Amino acid sequence: MAQATDDRRSGPLKGLTVVDLTWGVAGPLATMLMADYGAQVIKVEPPGGDPFRALLPAYTVWQRGKKSLTLNLKTAAGAELLRRLLARADVMLESFAEDAARRLRIDYPSLAHDFPRLVYCSIRGYGDERDAEHAGYDALVQAHAGLFGEQSGIREGPVFSYYPLASYAAAYLALIGVMSALHVRSQSGAGQRVETSLYDGVLAHFALQLSQAERPTASFRAYRGSKRHVPPTVDSYQCADGRYLHIHTGAKGAFERLCELVGMDPKEFPGYYKGRHFVGDREQGERFRRELAQRFRTRPMMEWVQALRDSDVAVGPCLEAAAGFEDEQALAMDLVVEVLDPKLGRLREAGLPIKYGVTPGAITTSAPEPGADSEDILRGLGVDAVQLGGLRAQGAI
Repeated sequence: MAQATDDRRSGPLKGLTVVDLTWGVAGPLATMLMADYGAQVIKVEPPGGDPFRALLPAYTVWQRGKKSLTLNLKTAAGAELLRRLLARADVMLESFAEDAARRLRIDYPSLAHDFPRLVYCSIRGYGDERDAEHAGYDALVQAHAGLFGEQSGIREGPVFSYYPLASYAAAYLALIGVMSALHVRSQSGAGQRVETSLYDGVLAHFALQLSQAERPTASFRAYRGSKRHVPPTVDSYQCADGRYLHIHTGAKGAFERLCELVGMDPKEFPGYYKGRHFVGDREQGERFRRELAQRFRTRPMMEWVQALRDSDVAVGPCLEAAAGFEDEQALAMDLVVEVLDPKLGRLREAGLPIKYGVTPGAITTSAPEPGADSEDILRGLGVDAVQLGGLRAQGAI
């Protein structure tokens, strides 16, 4: 298993300085990836630390490789220190509400004139006037985008999977946007504003489903009191040991091989397939599901998984989320790493998902304590010991 390295920067983003004013999930994840791939990321947080540190367990992971500078941006001295930092920065990311950014004078119009080379990235909930009216929480954005209607569950109605898809997707959109803007800057010399949102994140990954909007199918329509039909050949089943497997048999040949393996006669379900194509008669499908469920409960999960694979039926075990950290493939590809955190000890974390042959990137440090690097960063901006004392007395740092 790979381990975190020391602070010798490597990676394709080496030489970039990123100022991170984000909070929540999307921004910290995007800047974590920038740090992993060599950028110097300075997390600017309020005195006492970003309150999300105590709310989200994963926050410790998302702050790895960064340096922490605590600034009170509501003070004139704190705001001036930020501007001195931006004068040396390549990128700034923020996730404030638009009004809050304007009040703090860290919105793009307030900074663009003085920092024309700065790539400025905003991450919002919705990205338009709805941000001022609606809380941009991941679950609410997913609900607004219609994603709950695509989740099947054990009950009727919309289902929230507790997976922050909107935030994760927005993180990668922000990363792509910043990298693209830096490429443009390398040619033109000018920075620009990059905007994305959690809502953009959902829609970007939901786009294939939107092709059904003009002629919506039952799976696309919103729930109206009845649960949509999930094909029994694309579903999860409990086995004798209480564990679950998931099958995905979209072709008639696989359907027939599945029937043969479990001892069912496909001719008893003539309306389920017609010719070579899936039709999915609902009544026959539900009868097939009930009989298939009874058969799967006769053997342990891994026995069924092996038997199904041997019969060329697409299947996968439904493993707990933590099982990925023990997966042989993940370990072999260094997608799981150990990071020594001074408070929490050795942590297993997700490794670097993109491999570079020449500039590989590295996890350099665990998450810093709030303000751990303030003195070093400010000395680098020309602030001496006397001035540091004055700034502390003012509550600016």
